Amino acid sequence: MAIQIKTKGSSASPPNTRWRSVVVSTLLVLVVLGSLYSQTLILDEDPYRYVRASQKLHTNQAIFDPANGRDRPLILFAYAESENARDNLKFFLKRGLHAAADFIFIFNGETDASDLVPTSLANVKVVKRENTCYDIGAFGQVLAKDALWQRYKRFITLNASVRGPFLPVWSDECWSDAFFNKLSDKVKLVGLTYHCVPNPHVQSMLLATDRVGMEILLDPLYAGSVPLDTPPWGGAEIPVGYSVCYNNYAEAVGQLGLFIPRLREQVQCHLAAVSNNEACSKKHWTNVLFQVHGEIGMARLIRSQGYDVDVMLTSVHSYTPAEYCDKLGPLSDHLSPNNYFGSNVHPYEVIFAKANRGIDDELLGHLTDWHYQMNDTSWEKCGGR
Repeated sequence: MAIQIKTKGSSASPPNTRWRSVVVSTLLVLVVLGSLYSQTLILDEDPYRYVRASQKLHTNQAIFDPANGRDRPLILFAYAESENARDNLKFFLKRGLHAAADFIFIFNGETDASDLVPTSLANVKVVKRENTCYDIGAFGQVLAKDALWQRYKRFITLNASVRGPFLPVWSDECWSDAFFNKLSDKVKLVGLTYHCVPNPHVQSMLLATDRVGMEILLDPLYAGSVPLDTPPWGGAEIPVGYSVCYNNYAEAVGQLGLFIPRLREQVQCHLAAVSNNEACSKKHWTNVLFQVHGEIGMARLIRSQGYDVDVMLTSVHSYTPAEYCDKLGPLSDHLSPNNYFGSNVHPYEVIFAKANRGIDDELLGHLTDWHYQMNDTSWEKCGGR
């Protein structure tokens, strides 16, 4: 028999009140537990939800949500203002846009070039952001936001330093398919060109990958997993991939400054843009080494997981990587004038030409004019799959 303890001036709660309290308390517990369980499910299903969550995207448009069941690729174009970049953007809008993919144009820093983009098209969106993290970090930020990358199976990232697509008149291939068709169960990263300095790697001005490759490149847990070597392009202290963001030169120096003296001896000032002593300053080398670090690290990251990389450049396919670099020469940069086995890389060979290096500007100018005037565009070649 239950004993009810009464105090002066109080009385036992009626049975219906006690049951009501029990029910309410039970419901509150279930709500709290359900909330915790729900959050756990969200984190498990969407592990990239909080990657760089403190960084905000500045856009007045929501990034589109593709319809269920559509196997459409996502193409991201990164832009920072310059005369050359604006020319390249205009060319891409004229010759590269098509209905078989979704496009996001990322504008870094102050510019009105976003006004050129036809955002009235359902598959074209614009993201405006501060000019931080460099192109690789900007791509990662956009891809990670709301787990956008998980809605797609194939990806291309490119920046405004290249001009294209350039395809010969006898080709009916869609330019983006040319890159996607090189992806396979083994190959998970495809680029334009292969570079040997200071280690063999795929250059990052245009990269194509699939869901497997993007998961490797975007996962911050993989970013610090690349084995260290000499020079060290990866590792826990120097992460690589799309999840990495350096906000300024100071942060880049903090990560790479230790290795600048050693790398200067190996790389030297050989880029086409380098024509005076000022270009060899510490600030210049910090910038160059960060970009090289990102390029080399991404290829090594893919390879560290048992996959391979490929490029459009013809000459690479005639040699092994070691043979190719030995043939080309340790300090040769084939994306500089007359330095591709004594000639220049032709835009038709790689589809997108590096347009800020002074590589046969006369030919590039003619091709630009001719392709501008052609009636056939990617809208016809790529269709609306």
